[in-house]
Amino acid sequence: MNMRNRFIDLYAELGLTPNATAEEIRAAYKNLIKETHPDKFPNLSARERERLERRAQRLNEAKNILLDEQKRRQYDELYKQHLAEAVAFATKAGYDGTSYSEYVSRMEDIQAWNEKFGTRSRVRPLVFVLLFVMAVISLFWRFVNPEEFGKASPPPETPTLTLADEIYRTTAVTQSIALLEQGKMLAAVASHRGIVGWFPNRPQEATLLYADSTAVSLAAFGNWLALGTMKGQLHFFEFKDNLLKLTRTIDAHQSVITCVNFSHDGKLLVTSSWDKTAKIWNTETGELVRTRMGIAFPIYAAVFTSDDRHIAFTNDQQVMVWNWRDGQLKNIGLHRRRLLTMSTYGDWVLSAGEDRIVKLTHITTGSVRTIEPEPMTITCVAFSPKGNIFATANADGFVRVYAAQSCRKLEVIAAHAHQSGKGKATCVRFSDDGRTLYSSGADSSVKSWDMAQYLSLPS
Repeated sequence: MNMRNRFIDLYAELGLTPNATAEEIRAAYKNLIKETHPDKFPNLSARERERLERRAQRLNEAKNILLDEQKRRQYDELYKQHLAEAVAFATKAGYDGTSYSEYVSRMEDIQAWNEKFGTRSRVRPLVFVLLFVMAVISLFWRFVNPEEFGKASPPPETPTLTLADEIYRTTAVTQSIALLEQGKMLAAVASHRGIVGWFPNRPQEATLLYADSTAVSLAAFGNWLALGTMKGQLHFFEFKDNLLKLTRTIDAHQSVITCVNFSHDGKLLVTSSWDKTAKIWNTETGELVRTRMGIAFPIYAAVFTSDDRHIAFTNDQQVMVWNWRDGQLKNIGLHRRRLLTMSTYGDWVLSAGEDRIVKLTHITTGSVRTIEPEPMTITCVAFSPKGNIFATANADGFVRVYAAQSCRKLEVIAAHAHQSGKGKATCVRFSDDGRTLYSSGADSSVKSWDMAQYLSLPS
């Protein structure tokens, strides 16, 4: 293989990291090569058989290079070089977030196009005209929804809930809610302060659990807590004796960590960032397990699917699903404007953002359910533990609850709305038993709402 002319991420082909041992490489190869044997798929079409043959060739190539010490050293040098170039070049080339190997293989074609239509080309003025027209169309499509032309404005909503069960107050805008030890402690990020916590039976007694003015994103699993910061640092905590103990700090990203989420077994953590990467971490050791690079836009949300084999994440307007074990990436949905938030249940991905629409997209079939546009930007979405309902937080200060099967609106909650029109709901989170919905907002509070009546709804 001429590695310089045809670079392939061999580690991703085997579902491994560059730190993999020879034994891990052999084991991964043996497991994966079985899935490409033609005898296992006797009824394949010629095209599918050809695809399997190409997959087998790549696996054999990976094994032969990575198990040869000299070839692996040469490959690792090239690997580091390509990874260093990936983020900068991806943005310049307008990379769309498909396959990293495909992206690298297209680099020469993109560079050749740039040379052909560069500064000395006679068609340069025409290229600029075309680019200008495309930009105008793109902006129109991004900020104006043609399907809404001629439609009557929806009738004003009447709140169905206005009085919260409990109000947990603090002195700063609250966001990113987490529940420790099955609700024993309620925690949230207080902007420019850090992590604030309350005991459910003492809502008026807010405690500053950890001071950090750069705190942004929060997630909990059992008595473990993870915090992402504006500086790209990832902090791990253990909640013990009603106190947070900092156990590890990692320089995880080069920019703001927009989202942190644990896997369902708590063994892994995914982080996303404005640096256009998503990363998976071993929660016990703090080691980096996998990195998704080559994305052209900041990633605002990333979350494990129910099998923990896939991660759904945002790529501007696209809903992406990444099989982080084998590196496969696919686009399963598209919004009209930037996505900001995601949640998953079973094979469904819940996505929303600046286009004010929530979409439920099935990972396997691609089928989509949608809700009518909400009044303003949707800042957060969350499935209930049963997956039968979901909630949205909106920049208008309201929280809305929907039935997952029908997308029928069940509740309109005046959670953090203000008469001045400046209210904003920032986050929604269900309790582990699904009986309570928590919301946070710009009114410096976290509020709880009773959802017990919806436990019997079908999933």
